[in-house]
Amino acid sequence: MNRKYSGKDETYIIDRCKNGDIEAFKTIYNKHRSKMYNIALRLHGNREDAEDSIQEAFVQLFRKIKTFRKKSTFSTWFYRIVVNTCLNSIRKEKKRKKLDSLDDNVQKQIEYTSKRNPSLKVVLENEIKKLPSGYKAVFILYEIEGFTHKEISKILKISEGTSKSQLHFAKLCLRKGLKPYLENFRDEL
Repeated sequence: MNRKYSGKDETYIIDRCKNGDIEAFKTIYNKHRSKMYNIALRLHGNREDAEDSIQEAFVQLFRKIKTFRKKSTFSTWFYRIVVNTCLNSIRKEKKRKKLDSLDDNVQKQIEYTSKRNPSLKVVLENEIKKLPSGYKAVFILYEIEGFTHKEISKILKISEGTSKSQLHFAKLCLRKGLKPYLENFRDEL
């Protein structure tokens, strides 16, 4: 079953997945993979880690599908799995990076190169990567993916107020990080 399905079909397909139907799982995979990959890519900032997280998220989906109780939409429930998988992976990666001096040298070279001739897009992407994981997740989901604070609160299991607060602080951090580049940009005009 590789055709696209409507929201009306979703309940039927999810029920089939709960009963172990691999074809139904493939249908869910085909429908959601691209969107979930894009979120993982934005959270990680690189394809390899995004691919790893998506693979792990689909494994978790397969294992946890029987726990889906339809209290939220399926995509909101699955977004939560993807975001949590990415955030866990990012935390583990930070611990690994502390031990890997080669990666530090590569990062210093990238920073040196981008400081010498940065495009605003590259600078913005670098500043987003520097955000604390909670701020980054809310910023990406709200500003890039277009979710509402209510939807984000369900995905991340935080209050709407926390979502708004984290977005506010993410923007403050980005303004602070981008300020020198924006001043240089104005000076060049």
